[in-house]
Amino acid sequence: MTETRTDSASRSVPAARLRSAILIALLAAAVHLPGAGVPIAEDEIHSVWQAARSIRDPHRMLLPWMGGAVRLLPKLVFMAGVRLWGPAAWPYKLVAIALYACCAALVYRVGTRWSGSARVGAWGGVLFAVGFGVYWKSVLVASNITMLLGILFLLLSVDALWSGRWKVSLALFVLAAASHEIVLVAPALLPLLVIARRERAEIADSDHVSSRVLGRRAGRTVAAVVVAFALASFLPGSVGRLSSIGVTMASFLLFPLNAAALAGLGGGAGGSAVALVLAVIQQRYWMGVGVLAALGCLAWRGRGFRSLAIAWIVVFFVPSAFVVGGWEEGWLEVRYLAVSAVGLCLITGRLIEWLERRRRAAAVAALCLLTAWSVVIGSLWLRKHVATALGPEWVAERQELLEALSNAGFGR
Repeated sequence: MTETRTDSASRSVPAARLRSAILIALLAAAVHLPGAGVPIAEDEIHSVWQAARSIRDPHRMLLPWMGGAVRLLPKLVFMAGVRLWGPAAWPYKLVAIALYACCAALVYRVGTRWSGSARVGAWGGVLFAVGFGVYWKSVLVASNITMLLGILFLLLSVDALWSGRWKVSLALFVLAAASHEIVLVAPALLPLLVIARRERAEIADSDHVSSRVLGRRAGRTVAAVVVAFALASFLPGSVGRLSSIGVTMASFLLFPLNAAALAGLGGGAGGSAVALVLAVIQQRYWMGVGVLAALGCLAWRGRGFRSLAIAWIVVFFVPSAFVVGGWEEGWLEVRYLAVSAVGLCLITGRLIEWLERRRRAAAVAALCLLTAWSVVIGSLWLRKHVATALGPEWVAERQELLEALSNAGFGR
């Protein structure tokens, strides 16, 4: 009888985790569905037109449209979309939402496996689903499927590597790199992934003394790297400038607003709110220093999982800083932080789980606050995006696209 109950329990765990993953994916889809009907605009129009031209001339796939010459998988997705539904907006948006929903489910899966706690994975997956650190823009601008495909295949790759299937992992990593080149820095995380995996295996075998020592060393190494990253921002020249951008991104993950985006907004009480936000934006470098200091302290006191999640956040700041460093001074793009958001959600899920074990009400309040913040920021961005897409400039651009596609033989 005891063996029967044990077998039943062992079978119920995978089923429960599958249900949780499905629910998190559905939550991610439901949160972002209100933006599925927004007409295509800006980069999306360019991507559709270049996809149509690449169907006629496949050599154009190697040109740097969709932001890069080697982002072949997203280009193929858009080319298939032109064939199937032309310039209609909602199918592209639904594809992006479906990709993001799968990413949210994978955040739950890897969070659960890496931490050994289904609750850590669940809270991290829920936060990613509602857009914490991503804030909707990376999802609802359909041309950003470059980043979404990169995240999807990267998470599949590290999950396969965790299971010991390194050949599958390598193949998936190649697909991730063929979606967005930001993932090319991910191998820097391999030592921490190995340490976290060893820690989980030894805890399961009730012999985790050696993994505890190794994990502590890894945590202190990550803490030292985080501190060095912050200190590098004080150096002269391009190294200091790019490092300072990376430091600022640490606060931008939590407060994703640019001063230029607030230009000309409201008077009265609304103007006072904008002035307050602008004052906060002016201090976002020092806010970033504070965020990195907090991450460094968490890494110093942590072991495998915590070190891996924090390193995941910081490592992807580096390629993002190189890209953003060539743009308008002071402007940051949240879509380049979507990969770092995975680590942010996982470490926040760990903190919420820690709170839950001590004071459940505080954990619920923290989860509700972060969820509300993510939805509010996402909604504000969506409102502005709708106004932009319905503006006369992009209405005219869409009409020109329709006529061009019709003349090229792709129908209306």
